[in-house]
Amino acid sequence: MRLIHTGTYELYEFYDKQIPLYAILSHRWENDEVTFQDLRGGRGPNMAGWGKILGCCAQAAKNGWKYAWIDSCCIDKSSSAELSEAINSMFEWYRRAEVCYAYLSDVSWKNSTRGSNEVDFKNSKWFTRGWTLQELLAPQWVEFYDKDWGEIGTKSSLADLITSTTGITHLFNFGEACIAQKMSWASRRETTRVEDQAYCLMGLFDVHMPPLYGEGKKAFLRLQLEILSKSDDESIFAWYDSSGNKSGLLAPSPERFRKSGNIKRGNFDAKRPPHVMTNQGLRLELFLTAAAEAEVQSTKLERLSIPFTAATPQVSNSFLSPSYLAPLNCVLVSTDGRHPYRDNLVALPLSKGVDINATRGWSRRGELQFVESSELRGLERAVIYTIFDPPAHSYGRPGTVLIRTPSAPEFPFSVSQQYESGTGAYWTPNCEEGHMLKSFYREEELAALLFTSKRITKFALVIGSSGSVFWVDVQVVIGNISLESLVQNFVRSKDVRGGGERLSRDLSDGRVVSVSSKKQFQEGLYRYIVDLTVERKVV
Repeated sequence: MRLIHTGTYELYEFYDKQIPLYAILSHRWENDEVTFQDLRGGRGPNMAGWGKILGCCAQAAKNGWKYAWIDSCCIDKSSSAELSEAINSMFEWYRRAEVCYAYLSDVSWKNSTRGSNEVDFKNSKWFTRGWTLQELLAPQWVEFYDKDWGEIGTKSSLADLITSTTGITHLFNFGEACIAQKMSWASRRETTRVEDQAYCLMGLFDVHMPPLYGEGKKAFLRLQLEILSKSDDESIFAWYDSSGNKSGLLAPSPERFRKSGNIKRGNFDAKRPPHVMTNQGLRLELFLTAAAEAEVQSTKLERLSIPFTAATPQVSNSFLSPSYLAPLNCVLVSTDGRHPYRDNLVALPLSKGVDINATRGWSRRGELQFVESSELRGLERAVIYTIFDPPAHSYGRPGTVLIRTPSAPEFPFSVSQQYESGTGAYWTPNCEEGHMLKSFYREEELAALLFTSKRITKFALVIGSSGSVFWVDVQVVIGNISLESLVQNFVRSKDVRGGGERLSRDLSDGRVVSVSSKKQFQEGLYRYIVDLTVERKVV
């Protein structure tokens, strides 16, 4: 650990039991901060961030602390090994500090009235940063200072104001909060690097992992997997998603826990076997109960009125898998800490995977629900394997698909049937450029057009998305099979490939139908151009 001397501003290194008493600084990074290299090179006094170092050291020296730790200049960030050690040790460094000085550079406390003081305090950007969450919670003693190093108060004296600002009800006992509550505290905070959304929370959950800048949002997935490896707290699954799309069991970002601050651990299923990570996904043994699709798609957490009976996953002929509810060992409490819903449980909406004859491939779909524990008697425990990697489509944008065909007589086909998977997309026939499919590019989106000629020749244009992959294909139709049945059977056997490769199929009348696609981006939306042609087969 490298510390700065509060009198000479020189840096010293200490190890383990040699570490002296020290103060520590919590602040927002701003322009022209003094780095380790700047301080060693003598450039610090000429930089804007030097005043912050002087203020911290002066306050620490005044209070009798010979050393201080300041992240901007006490870490050599050019060393990946040192940076990794610092990130993994930072929570402990803040916890062991004798005092933490929280420097609010955008607050002028002494020159304002009490009312405006509190408004300025609550509006400080310090409360919006990811790293300052651990800097608030880890130290037992935190002192707040304004931009001129005027004293504002301590974490204890300002507790009510801090709680109303942050929603944190466990300022001095954060270890008693469940995972969902801790995540909710981070849900409104930002970091410059997306990976830091995960790295800044490691200490709060007492986990360690090497930082890998460049991994993007996968860092938050790794964090949750590390938490799962040492905790049976099922509130990690109690996040909100109103999109209605299928997703992994783990949240893509802390933001999804924004409404989870009132969730607490319960004890509905005390004998629940531990979850296990396998090469097929997360293995869970849950009580499952069938749920109506309309109920699962609800965006409100409210008590369900549908009856609950023992349910075993059944094979479904529908492309959209049936939905089930899995009660978690979590309850929702009121903001004053009472338990008006202590007999009600938070339930996870789950949907069967594409492989309908196995336990694997389950995913989350829809919002959290509310069920009464008394109505769940007699359920049978089911073993399932859930996906845990948030699919790439979670970060995509909706799009449109334009179908273009040649004019007659080169293209003697017309649309006799059309199909949509029922997730919001719909066809707009006979538009200026062709047939338009709107609101596309969602998980397992499906649509199809059946083209028929006067010779009773038929083929189906099938369009879909799987994760972040857009694909298009052509199927020759024989007989009177419905377009919906054709699409479902086709998708189950399809080896999905994306891109604009040209596909060709031989028709029964000796001609060949071909399809190709191009990808564009217009006004913030993806746009896929699909060209259909029919030509004489060349022998």
